[in-house]
Amino acid sequence: MTRSHKDCMEDAQGNKDMIKNISTNQLIEFLRPYHLTMDIEQEEDGSYTGFLKEIDLACNARTPAEVKMQLAKDLWSYALEYMADFEMYYHSLNRKSHYPYVMHVLLQTDIKDVQKIIREDVCE
Repeated sequence: MTRSHKDCMEDAQGNKDMIKNISTNQLIEFLRPYHLTMDIEQEEDGSYTGFLKEIDLACNARTPAEVKMQLAKDLWSYALEYMADFEMYYHSLNRKSHYPYVMHVLLQTDIKDVQKIIREDVCE
């Protein structure tokens, strides 16, 4: 299969990137394996601390449900920040791998949907 010049776009630095169209539903399906895993532990004071394995985010709250909600909100904020300064985050060795997770988060319609892509690992 040969590609025409119409398939490529050149930026100001002369870099050529392939441009492909994909529906939002197809993209969501493609990113489905990129769920996040939340480890959660109960603290001595009865509160819960949770952290995401794939992205370095953590929080503490009174209940596991509150932890998950706060992590979803923090994840949304991080995803917006990542995209706002994409060049810095994407080219940072320890954050480049976050990109598919960031995209998966941003494709969710609300915080409750973000919570659905966070899976729980409860540590005793």
